[in-house]
Amino acid sequence: MLASAIRVMLLWGVALSAWALESVSAVDRAMAQLIEDGSALEQAVSRQAGQQVSLADLRLLAARLDRYEQVLAQTARQVQLSPDVMSQPGYDQLLNESIQLSQLSVNLAGGIERLASRAEADSSEQYRNTLETMVRAMLRLSDDIGVMADRILFTEEQIGIMADRIGEMADRILETQRIQNENIARVHETANRLIDRLALDVPRMDEAYRDATVRQREMVQQQRELQQQMQEMRAQQQASQEQLQQMRGF
Repeated sequence: MLASAIRVMLLWGVALSAWALESVSAVDRAMAQLIEDGSALEQAVSRQAGQQVSLADLRLLAARLDRYEQVLAQTARQVQLSPDVMSQPGYDQLLNESIQLSQLSVNLAGGIERLASRAEADSSEQYRNTLETMVRAMLRLSDDIGVMADRILFTEEQIGIMADRIGEMADRILETQRIQNENIARVHETANRLIDRLALDVPRMDEAYRDATVRQREMVQQQRELQQQMQEMRAQQQASQEQLQQMRGF
């Protein structure tokens, strides 16, 4: 059954590479599939974490996690949305799905930590190597979800270009970014605990995340400033229109 699931994900990944995801509906379908597959993987990890863990079980889950990460990374690369989608129906759903994906990464990290606790009594090198593989895949997955979110949320430059058309969606985008940042931090915290506890050969994420957090905060601040500028521009435009109307009345 596990082998069949992996084959399905392989075939889906091959099919996905044939086109770019350039519309809200296409990205929505791709993300819905990722959420479905990720939820199934999360459930498998959680079930196994509640049982005795064998090396064979651990390796199967590691392979499945690795393949899921590859498919998600490929999907993120395929997303090619323009800022115009912000005004399209369904864009708000993409923001919700982005949050769902990042929450999945948090849940998977927690499941892997529970797996590690189950397998911790066995100090064999093979167990440690397999858990290290899972931690690395977990961190890559978190990065991939961040890339996906960036492509859906856009950069401050694109938001600036669309400033006169975003409206209240800017607040929704900023809130989604805040949740994404919190979830990434939680995954990194879990990874750091596992790295320390099992003495894994994986760099701690403290400094890398600290740098990323600073960049994210700067971007959020820039977006807030752009939003303020946008509101001021609207107020000026409205004042100008009122003046023109008054002039026409004379």
